[in-house]
Amino acid sequence: ADDAAAAHELADAVAGVLRSGEVDALSLPALPIRSDAYRAFAAVGGPLERERFTPSWTRHLLVLPPTFEEFLASRSGRLRGRIRNYGRRLVKALDGEVSVEVLHRPHQLERLVGDLDAVARLTYQRAVGSGFGDTPRERRLAEIGLAHGWLRAWVLYHRERPIAYWLCGVHRDTILLKTTGYDPEYAEYRPGTYLLLRVIEDACADPQLRVLDFGPGRSPYKQLFGNESYEERNLVVFAPTVRGRSICLVRAATLGVARLARGVL
Repeated sequence: ADDAAAAHELADAVAGVLRSGEVDALSLPALPIRSDAYRAFAAVGGPLERERFTPSWTRHLLVLPPTFEEFLASRSGRLRGRIRNYGRRLVKALDGEVSVEVLHRPHQLERLVGDLDAVARLTYQRAVGSGFGDTPRERRLAEIGLAHGWLRAWVLYHRERPIAYWLCGVHRDTILLKTTGYDPEYAEYRPGTYLLLRVIEDACADPQLRVLDFGPGRSPYKQLFGNESYEERNLVVFAPTVRGRSICLVRAATLGVARLARGVL
């Protein structure tokens, strides 16, 4: 009840700013469609602003069991066999010369940035302009995250060569998968999955963590390893002014055409 009241109070304040004409629209991050916050903000602008053409997606979570063994026991026998095989194949193929390190201390900034960038520059994500990169912005975010305990990076090494990573954010009792990458030379051994299972194992062992958030997206591993999910959607609310409603109509038309095109394709 308190959360619902807070959501409506905040939505009312935003509605007041929109009515004043100071801003034309407010873009909100992805919100659970069934949440109090989504319902409160969706009601601010009226029917035109209810995102009828904006796609939704499923966010998968893993409510962490007390131990990794309990996590494995909750999976199907077939999946447990695949999980064991991931580890055996990789370790055998690399002659046992593999190790995993968790970089999460402020003094590890240079190593974190250097090792993650060394892997990321080999990935397809870099080719399309996403994923981790050694940029001033990423470096500053990593520095702040490490200083406050908000950032952890799991790195898989073959001898001393980084070959895969998972970069994760931590907020209160939730750990969020942010970016990942692996050296395509090792692709047949599934190093990303091998390392993800280590992330899950360590998260289960951390008494301060309760949930692992796989983030948005439809990757199969999120369904395989998660045990809860919910639908979410980005939300934009518009000012009840001529300019605000005009922008809303143009945006709705554009989204509608894009949705139709996706359906045809």
